[in-house]
Amino acid sequence: MAGFRNFEELQECLQKYPHLASFAGEQISKVYKAGSANNSGYEDEFVYLLYSQVMQKSLLHPEELSACLKALNRQIKNLAVKDEREELYLQLYQKYGDDPGLFSLFLLNLIHLSAGQGLFLAAGMPHAYLKGNIIECMANSDNVIRAGLTPKFKDIETLIEVLNYNPGDLEILGRDSCSDICNYEVPIPEFYLSKISFGGQKKTEISNASVQIILVLAGSVSLKWDAETAEYKKGQSILIPATLDKYEISGSKDAVLYTAQVPV
Repeated sequence: MAGFRNFEELQECLQKYPHLASFAGEQISKVYKAGSANNSGYEDEFVYLLYSQVMQKSLLHPEELSACLKALNRQIKNLAVKDEREELYLQLYQKYGDDPGLFSLFLLNLIHLSAGQGLFLAAGMPHAYLKGNIIECMANSDNVIRAGLTPKFKDIETLIEVLNYNPGDLEILGRDSCSDICNYEVPIPEFYLSKISFGGQKKTEISNASVQIILVLAGSVSLKWDAETAEYKKGQSILIPATLDKYEISGSKDAVLYTAQVPV
């Protein structure tokens, strides 16, 4: 899950789940009816109001939160046909109980990534990993703010303050087929990520005076620099220092690795 759904989908969601709309409060309905999608910033304001109202009420009125989530659980259980979000709700409700993070299943985009695909999540972008294994590359950060679906510490009030409430779809990176090297373009100066598939070919990489981290995802690779050689297998990582101007790397036919480095 990542980023808030577009305005029309959120509107449909409130209509489909009256218990959620009721929990959000009458002010949400009034703001929607009084506003216009043509007004600049209106959709962001609506998303902010919807999310902040739901999450703050969850903190202040836990008994109403419990009643709402139980009512949603009953409604979804009684549906003859359930969509993916509804199936996930039943699973996660069983696991987490009265957790306000369950609302995110209906408010955030639900995104499926195939092997080799990715997302860029800017600062303030709400997200949660539901299933599967990922490679995550982050710029320096001193905080992770959580609101639900976790046994770890939650800080809902701070999260409300820092979130990006711009709704809409997110671009999937790596969607186009790549041959040997796939670069994931991200709009920040801190790092960029690449995927390299070998097929038994030998490659030469130049560090460009930039530190690199290499993660071997499949197969095995061999690094040669100066008079040194080292072998690395699936699951191992390698730090290439910025002082290493040039090295040679080769891999097995099934070798796949990811590299993260700082642009220069």
